[in-house]
Amino acid sequence: MRGFPLSLFGLLVAIVIGAQRLPGQAQQLTIRVRVSDSAGAPVSGANLSLLRATGTLATAVSNADGRHTFTVNSGDADYEVVARKIGFNRASRLFRPASGDTVAVQLVLVRAAQTLDPVKVTADEALRRKSYHADAEDIANSPRPINDGMDVLLKLRPDMLWGRIGPRDATSYDPCWIRDVWVNGVRIVDPPISEMAIARKPEAPPPLPPVRRGPSAPSAAAQPHQAPADPLTHVPLTVWSVLMSIKPEHIEEVNYVDCFDFSMPDPHARNAVFVILKPGVRFTPGIGSYVEPTRMAAAPDTTHALPRYRMRVLGVFDETTGDPISGVEVIDTASGTKALTTATGTVTLAFLPDGGSTVRLHKAGYRDVTVDVVLAPNQVSPVTMTMRPE
Repeated sequence: MRGFPLSLFGLLVAIVIGAQRLPGQAQQLTIRVRVSDSAGAPVSGANLSLLRATGTLATAVSNADGRHTFTVNSGDADYEVVARKIGFNRASRLFRPASGDTVAVQLVLVRAAQTLDPVKVTADEALRRKSYHADAEDIANSPRPINDGMDVLLKLRPDMLWGRIGPRDATSYDPCWIRDVWVNGVRIVDPPISEMAIARKPEAPPPLPPVRRGPSAPSAAAQPHQAPADPLTHVPLTVWSVLMSIKPEHIEEVNYVDCFDFSMPDPHARNAVFVILKPGVRFTPGIGSYVEPTRMAAAPDTTHALPRYRMRVLGVFDETTGDPISGVEVIDTASGTKALTTATGTVTLAFLPDGGSTVRLHKAGYRDVTVDVVLAPNQVSPVTMTMRPE
Protein backbone atom coordinates (compact mmCIF):
# COMPACT_ATOMS: atom_id res chain seq x y z
CA MET A 1 0.00 0.00 0.00
CA ARG A 2 2.88 2.36 0.73
CA GLY A 3 4.18 1.97 -2.86
CA PHE A 4 0.89 2.92 -4.45
CA PRO A 5 1.24 6.74 -4.09
CA LEU A 6 4.73 6.62 -5.62
CA SER A 7 3.41 4.61 -8.57
CA LEU A 8 0.56 7.03 -9.01
CA PHE A 9 2.99 9.96 -8.85
CA GLY A 10 5.18 8.33 -11.50
CA LEU A 11 2.16 7.78 -13.73
CA LEU A 12 1.16 11.44 -13.42
CA VAL A 13 4.70 12.55 -14.26
CA ALA A 14 4.69 10.35 -17.36
CA ILE A 15 1.35 11.78 -18.46
CA VAL A 16 2.61 15.35 -18.05
CA ILE A 17 5.82 14.63 -19.98
CA GLY A 18 3.87 12.90 -22.72
CA ALA A 19 1.44 15.80 -22.98
CA GLN A 20 4.34 18.18 -23.50
CA ARG A 21 5.35 16.19 -26.56
CA LEU A 22 1.96 16.01 -28.23
CA PRO A 23 2.33 16.89 -31.93
CA GLY A 24 -0.77 19.09 -31.83
CA GLN A 25 0.68 21.39 -29.20
CA ALA A 26 1.26 25.00 -30.23
CA GLN A 27 4.69 25.65 -31.72
CA GLN A 28 6.67 28.84 -31.45
CA LEU A 29 6.83 30.97 -34.60
CA THR A 30 9.70 33.45 -34.95
CA ILE A 31 9.19 36.31 -37.41
CA ARG A 32 12.30 38.32 -38.25
CA VAL A 33 11.38 41.68 -39.76
CA ARG A 34 13.75 44.02 -41.56
CA VAL A 35 12.60 47.48 -42.65
CA SER A 36 14.51 49.43 -45.30
CA ASP A 37 13.90 52.33 -47.65
CA SER A 38 13.86 52.12 -51.44
CA ALA A 39 17.67 52.52 -51.49
CA GLY A 40 18.16 49.52 -49.18
CA ALA A 41 19.18 51.57 -46.12
CA PRO A 42 17.72 50.39 -42.80
CA VAL A 43 14.83 52.41 -41.38
CA SER A 44 14.90 52.76 -37.61
CA GLY A 45 12.00 53.89 -35.45
CA ALA A 46 9.33 52.40 -37.75
CA ASN A 47 6.15 51.34 -35.96
CA LEU A 48 5.60 47.63 -36.54
CA SER A 49 2.37 45.69 -36.01
CA LEU A 50 1.90 41.92 -36.21
CA LEU A 51 -1.66 40.97 -37.11
CA ARG A 52 -3.52 37.68 -37.43
CA ALA A 53 -6.86 37.95 -39.23
CA THR A 54 -8.13 41.35 -38.05
CA GLY A 55 -6.57 41.31 -34.56
CA THR A 56 -3.23 42.73 -33.47
CA LEU A 57 -0.92 40.22 -31.79
CA ALA A 58 2.03 42.49 -31.00
CA THR A 59 3.48 45.92 -31.72
CA ALA A 60 7.08 47.11 -31.68
CA VAL A 61 9.55 49.63 -33.11
CA SER A 62 12.41 48.75 -35.46
CA ASN A 63 15.92 49.17 -34.00
CA ALA A 64 18.90 51.05 -35.45
CA ASP A 65 19.42 48.26 -38.00
CA GLY A 66 15.78 48.40 -39.05
CA ARG A 67 15.12 45.01 -37.48
CA HIS A 68 12.80 43.45 -34.96
CA THR A 69 11.90 39.88 -34.05
CA PHE A 70 8.40 38.77 -33.09
CA THR A 71 7.84 35.44 -31.35
CA VAL A 72 4.30 34.06 -31.07
CA ASN A 73 2.52 30.74 -30.85
CA SER A 74 2.04 29.59 -34.42
CA GLY A 75 -1.33 28.61 -35.80
CA ASP A 76 -3.02 27.67 -39.05
CA ALA A 77 -3.73 31.25 -40.07
CA ASP A 78 -2.50 34.14 -42.18
CA TYR A 79 -0.20 36.66 -40.57
CA GLU A 80 0.49 40.24 -41.62
CA VAL A 81 3.33 42.57 -40.67
CA VAL A 82 2.64 46.30 -41.13
CA ALA A 83 5.26 49.08 -40.98
CA ARG A 84 4.44 52.77 -40.63
CA LYS A 85 6.60 55.86 -40.24
CA ILE A 86 5.94 59.54 -40.77
CA GLY A 87 7.25 60.64 -44.17
CA PHE A 88 6.85 57.16 -45.70
CA ASN A 89 3.99 55.28 -47.28
CA ARG A 90 2.62 52.34 -45.34
CA ALA A 91 4.14 48.92 -46.15
CA SER A 92 2.77 45.49 -45.29
CA ARG A 93 3.36 41.82 -46.04
CA LEU A 94 0.99 38.87 -45.70
CA PHE A 95 2.31 35.34 -45.22
CA ARG A 96 1.26 31.88 -44.10
CA PRO A 97 3.98 29.74 -42.47
CA ALA A 98 4.40 26.61 -44.57
CA SER A 99 7.26 24.83 -42.81
CA GLY A 100 9.82 25.49 -40.13
CA ASP A 101 9.43 27.85 -37.20
CA THR A 102 11.14 30.97 -38.57
CA VAL A 103 9.98 33.40 -41.24
CA ALA A 104 11.99 36.32 -42.61
CA VAL A 105 9.96 39.34 -43.80
CA GLN A 106 11.45 42.25 -45.74
CA LEU A 107 9.46 45.50 -45.82
CA VAL A 108 10.39 48.45 -48.04
CA LEU A 109 9.13 51.88 -47.03
CA VAL A 110 8.84 54.34 -49.91
CA ARG A 111 9.04 58.01 -49.07
CA ALA A 112 5.80 59.91 -49.50
CA ALA A 113 5.88 62.29 -52.45
CA GLN A 114 6.14 65.92 -51.35
CA THR A 115 5.99 67.64 -54.76
CA LEU A 116 2.96 69.74 -55.64
CA ASP A 117 0.62 68.47 -58.30
CA PRO A 118 0.55 70.91 -61.24
CA VAL A 119 -2.97 69.79 -62.17
CA LYS A 120 -5.72 71.75 -60.50
CA VAL A 121 -7.80 69.39 -58.38
CA THR A 122 -11.45 70.33 -58.23
CA ALA A 123 -13.82 69.65 -55.36
CA ASP A 124 -15.77 67.24 -57.58
CA GLU A 125 -12.64 65.14 -58.19
CA ALA A 126 -11.93 65.02 -54.46
CA LEU A 127 -15.49 63.89 -53.71
CA ARG A 128 -15.33 61.31 -56.48
CA ARG A 129 -12.19 59.77 -54.99
CA LYS A 130 -13.72 59.80 -51.52
CA SER A 131 -16.78 57.96 -52.84
CA TYR A 132 -15.04 55.57 -55.23
CA HIS A 133 -11.83 54.66 -53.40
CA ALA A 134 -10.95 52.69 -50.25
CA ASP A 135 -7.60 51.30 -49.16
CA ALA A 136 -6.25 49.00 -46.46
CA GLU A 137 -6.08 51.82 -43.93
CA ASP A 138 -9.75 52.69 -44.45
CA ILE A 139 -10.71 49.06 -43.94
CA ALA A 140 -8.51 48.60 -40.86
CA ASN A 141 -9.82 51.81 -39.25
CA SER A 142 -13.49 51.11 -39.96
CA PRO A 143 -15.68 51.67 -36.88
CA ARG A 144 -17.97 48.91 -38.16
CA PRO A 145 -16.96 45.23 -38.51
CA ILE A 146 -15.87 44.36 -42.06
CA ASN A 147 -16.24 40.64 -42.76
CA ASP A 148 -15.62 40.47 -46.51
CA GLY A 149 -15.17 42.53 -49.66
CA MET A 150 -18.90 43.10 -50.00
CA ASP A 151 -18.94 44.72 -46.56
CA VAL A 152 -16.36 47.25 -47.81
CA LEU A 153 -18.93 48.50 -50.31
CA LEU A 154 -22.01 48.17 -48.12
CA LYS A 155 -20.57 49.77 -44.97
CA LEU A 156 -17.77 52.02 -46.22
CA ARG A 157 -18.45 52.98 -49.86
CA PRO A 158 -22.13 52.41 -50.81
CA ASP A 159 -21.69 54.78 -53.77
CA MET A 160 -19.71 51.97 -55.44
CA LEU A 161 -22.95 49.99 -55.75
CA TRP A 162 -25.01 52.53 -57.70
CA GLY A 163 -22.84 55.57 -58.30
CA ARG A 164 -22.86 58.93 -56.59
CA ILE A 165 -26.36 59.63 -57.89
CA GLY A 166 -27.70 56.96 -55.54
CA PRO A 167 -30.49 54.39 -56.11
CA ARG A 168 -32.93 56.63 -57.94
CA ASP A 169 -35.61 54.02 -58.57
CA ALA A 170 -35.52 50.81 -56.59
CA THR A 171 -38.35 49.22 -58.58
CA SER A 172 -36.49 49.07 -61.90
CA TYR A 173 -32.96 48.34 -63.04
CA ASP A 174 -30.68 51.36 -63.33
CA PRO A 175 -27.95 51.12 -66.01
CA CYS A 176 -25.52 53.01 -63.75
CA TRP A 177 -25.50 50.37 -61.01
CA ILE A 178 -22.58 47.98 -60.50
CA ARG A 179 -22.27 45.09 -62.97
CA ASP A 180 -18.70 43.71 -63.01
CA VAL A 181 -15.82 42.89 -60.68
CA TRP A 182 -12.12 42.95 -61.58
CA VAL A 183 -9.48 41.40 -59.30
CA ASN A 184 -5.82 42.30 -59.84
CA GLY A 185 -6.60 43.55 -63.35
CA VAL A 186 -8.59 40.48 -64.44
CA ARG A 187 -12.33 40.61 -65.04
CA ILE A 188 -14.06 37.76 -63.22
CA VAL A 189 -16.43 36.20 -65.75
CA ASP A 190 -19.13 33.66 -64.78
CA PRO A 191 -17.83 32.84 -61.29
CA PRO A 192 -19.52 30.03 -59.32
CA ILE A 193 -22.54 31.35 -57.46
CA SER A 194 -22.11 31.13 -53.73
CA GLU A 195 -24.98 29.76 -51.63
CA MET A 196 -24.06 32.33 -48.98
CA ALA A 197 -24.51 35.06 -51.58
CA ILE A 198 -27.95 33.72 -52.49
CA ALA A 199 -28.94 33.71 -48.83
CA ARG A 200 -27.55 37.20 -48.18
CA LYS A 201 -28.89 39.01 -51.24
CA PRO A 202 -32.33 40.58 -50.61
CA GLU A 203 -35.23 39.11 -52.55
CA ALA A 204 -37.59 41.14 -54.70
CA PRO A 205 -41.08 41.62 -53.22
CA PRO A 206 -43.72 39.19 -54.52
CA PRO A 207 -45.97 40.44 -57.34
CA LEU A 208 -49.34 41.88 -56.48
CA PRO A 209 -52.54 39.96 -57.27
CA PRO A 210 -54.50 41.13 -60.33
CA VAL A 211 -56.48 44.33 -59.83
CA ARG A 212 -60.20 43.72 -59.49
CA ARG A 213 -62.40 45.46 -62.04
CA GLY A 214 -66.10 46.26 -62.04
CA PRO A 215 -68.64 47.97 -59.84
CA SER A 216 -67.76 45.89 -56.80
CA ALA A 217 -64.03 46.62 -57.10
CA PRO A 218 -62.47 48.57 -54.18
CA SER A 219 -61.40 52.14 -54.66
CA ALA A 220 -57.89 53.02 -55.79
CA ALA A 221 -56.94 53.96 -52.24
CA ALA A 222 -58.07 50.54 -51.00
CA GLN A 223 -56.16 48.64 -53.67
CA PRO A 224 -52.96 46.90 -52.41
CA HIS A 225 -49.72 48.73 -53.23
CA GLN A 226 -46.45 47.18 -54.30
CA ALA A 227 -43.93 46.97 -51.43
CA PRO A 228 -40.75 48.97 -52.08
CA ALA A 229 -37.90 46.90 -53.43
CA ASP A 230 -34.50 46.88 -51.75
CA PRO A 231 -31.99 48.47 -54.15
CA LEU A 232 -29.56 45.63 -53.40
CA THR A 233 -31.86 43.20 -55.23
CA HIS A 234 -30.46 44.60 -58.50
CA VAL A 235 -26.81 43.91 -57.62
CA PRO A 236 -25.89 40.79 -59.66
CA LEU A 237 -25.27 37.55 -57.80
CA THR A 238 -21.89 37.32 -59.50
CA VAL A 239 -20.85 40.54 -57.74
CA TRP A 240 -22.08 39.21 -54.40
CA SER A 241 -20.29 35.87 -54.88
CA VAL A 242 -16.93 37.38 -55.85
CA LEU A 243 -16.78 40.11 -53.22
CA MET A 244 -18.02 37.87 -50.41
CA SER A 245 -15.15 35.45 -51.12
CA ILE A 246 -12.46 38.14 -50.63
CA LYS A 247 -11.16 38.65 -47.09
CA PRO A 248 -10.94 42.29 -46.02
CA GLU A 249 -7.40 41.90 -44.66
CA HIS A 250 -6.27 40.75 -48.14
CA ILE A 251 -7.37 43.98 -49.86
CA GLU A 252 -4.81 46.66 -50.73
CA GLU A 253 -7.34 49.01 -52.31
CA VAL A 254 -10.74 49.12 -54.03
CA ASN A 255 -11.74 51.54 -56.82
CA TYR A 256 -14.97 52.04 -58.73
CA VAL A 257 -15.57 53.30 -62.27
CA ASP A 258 -19.10 54.58 -62.83
CA CYS A 259 -21.18 54.83 -65.98
CA PHE A 260 -19.97 58.36 -66.79
CA ASP A 261 -16.27 57.41 -66.86
CA PHE A 262 -15.02 56.55 -70.36
CA SER A 263 -11.29 56.61 -69.54
CA MET A 264 -10.97 52.84 -70.13
CA PRO A 265 -11.75 51.34 -73.56
CA ASP A 266 -13.20 48.05 -72.30
CA PRO A 267 -17.00 48.43 -72.03
CA HIS A 268 -16.98 46.10 -69.01
CA ALA A 269 -14.67 48.55 -67.21
CA ARG A 270 -17.61 50.88 -66.55
CA ASN A 271 -19.99 50.15 -63.69
CA ALA A 272 -17.19 47.97 -62.33
CA VAL A 273 -15.31 47.67 -59.06
CA PHE A 274 -11.55 47.04 -59.25
CA VAL A 275 -10.02 45.11 -56.32
CA ILE A 276 -6.25 45.14 -55.84
CA LEU A 277 -4.95 42.49 -53.44
CA LYS A 278 -1.88 42.77 -51.25
CA PRO A 279 1.44 41.23 -52.36
CA GLY A 280 1.47 37.47 -51.90
CA VAL A 281 -2.33 37.14 -52.07
CA ARG A 282 -4.01 35.19 -54.87
CA PHE A 283 -7.63 34.91 -55.99
CA THR A 284 -9.41 31.92 -57.54
CA PRO A 285 -13.12 32.09 -58.49
CA GLY A 286 -15.11 29.74 -56.31
CA ILE A 287 -12.36 29.66 -53.66
CA GLY A 288 -11.71 33.32 -52.94
CA SER A 289 -8.60 35.14 -51.77
CA TYR A 290 -5.80 33.26 -50.05
CA VAL A 291 -2.10 33.53 -49.21
CA GLU A 292 0.26 31.11 -50.90
CA PRO A 293 2.46 29.52 -48.20
CA THR A 294 5.36 28.63 -50.48
CA ARG A 295 5.80 32.20 -51.68
CA MET A 296 6.20 33.69 -48.23
CA ALA A 297 7.78 31.03 -46.03
CA ALA A 298 11.51 31.37 -45.45
CA ALA A 299 14.09 28.93 -44.14
CA PRO A 300 15.11 29.37 -40.50
CA ASP A 301 17.77 32.05 -40.08
CA THR A 302 20.27 30.16 -37.93
CA THR A 303 22.66 33.12 -37.85
CA HIS A 304 20.18 34.99 -35.65
CA ALA A 305 18.76 32.03 -33.67
CA LEU A 306 17.45 33.04 -30.25
CA PRO A 307 19.00 31.37 -27.18
CA ARG A 308 16.72 29.26 -25.01
CA TYR A 309 16.40 31.80 -22.20
CA ARG A 310 14.96 34.35 -24.65
CA MET A 311 11.96 32.03 -25.07
CA ARG A 312 10.91 32.30 -21.43
CA VAL A 313 7.15 31.81 -21.03
CA LEU A 314 4.68 33.84 -18.96
CA GLY A 315 1.34 32.25 -18.04
CA VAL A 316 -1.71 34.21 -16.82
CA PHE A 317 -4.62 32.56 -14.99
CA ASP A 318 -7.88 33.63 -13.38
CA GLU A 319 -7.40 33.96 -9.62
CA THR A 320 -10.95 32.78 -8.94
CA THR A 321 -11.39 29.85 -11.33
CA GLY A 322 -7.80 28.98 -12.21
CA ASP A 323 -8.63 29.03 -15.93
CA PRO A 324 -6.09 30.45 -18.41
CA ILE A 325 -6.87 33.97 -19.62
CA SER A 326 -6.44 34.70 -23.33
CA GLY A 327 -6.04 38.13 -24.87
CA VAL A 328 -4.15 39.64 -21.93
CA GLU A 329 -1.90 42.53 -22.99
CA VAL A 330 1.61 41.94 -21.64
CA ILE A 331 3.12 45.43 -21.88
CA ASP A 332 6.75 46.43 -21.38
CA THR A 333 6.41 49.55 -19.21
CA ALA A 334 9.72 50.95 -20.49
CA SER A 335 9.19 50.75 -24.27
CA GLY A 336 5.44 50.18 -24.61
CA THR A 337 6.02 46.99 -26.66
CA LYS A 338 3.32 44.45 -25.98
CA ALA A 339 2.13 40.96 -26.87
CA LEU A 340 -1.11 39.04 -26.27
CA THR A 341 -1.58 35.77 -24.44
CA THR A 342 -2.97 32.88 -26.47
CA ALA A 343 -5.91 30.59 -25.72
CA THR A 344 -3.67 28.71 -23.28
CA GLY A 345 -3.02 31.93 -21.34
CA THR A 346 0.67 31.93 -22.25
CA VAL A 347 3.01 34.24 -24.13
CA THR A 348 6.74 34.21 -24.81
CA LEU A 349 8.80 37.10 -23.45
CA ALA A 350 11.17 37.31 -26.43
CA PHE A 351 9.98 40.87 -27.12
CA LEU A 352 11.68 42.04 -23.90
CA PRO A 353 15.35 43.06 -23.78
CA ASP A 354 17.98 41.07 -21.88
CA GLY A 355 18.12 41.73 -18.16
CA GLY A 356 15.37 42.95 -15.89
CA SER A 357 12.09 44.42 -17.13
CA THR A 358 8.77 45.42 -15.64
CA VAL A 359 5.65 44.31 -17.47
CA ARG A 360 2.04 45.27 -16.88
CA LEU A 361 -0.78 42.78 -17.47
CA HIS A 362 -3.98 44.39 -18.73
CA LYS A 363 -7.34 42.99 -19.81
CA ALA A 364 -10.81 44.48 -19.63
CA GLY A 365 -12.73 43.04 -16.68
CA TYR A 366 -9.61 42.34 -14.61
CA ARG A 367 -7.42 44.38 -12.31
CA ASP A 368 -4.04 45.32 -13.80
CA VAL A 369 -1.03 43.47 -12.44
CA THR A 370 2.62 44.56 -12.58
CA VAL A 371 5.48 42.06 -12.33
CA ASP A 372 9.27 42.18 -12.66
CA VAL A 373 10.80 39.56 -14.96
CA VAL A 374 14.39 38.78 -15.89
CA LEU A 375 15.71 37.39 -19.19
CA ALA A 376 19.08 35.81 -18.48
CA PRO A 377 20.79 32.45 -19.18
CA ASN A 378 20.14 31.33 -15.59
CA GLN A 379 16.45 32.36 -15.68
CA VAL A 380 14.46 29.92 -17.86
CA SER A 381 11.60 28.71 -15.62
CA PRO A 382 8.08 29.84 -16.60
CA VAL A 383 6.53 32.83 -14.85
CA THR A 384 3.00 32.20 -13.49
CA MET A 385 0.70 35.12 -12.72
CA THR A 386 -2.91 35.40 -11.62
CA MET A 387 -5.39 38.22 -12.27
CA ARG A 388 -8.39 39.08 -10.13
CA PRO A 389 -11.70 39.93 -11.86
CA GLU A 390 -13.08 43.42 -11.25
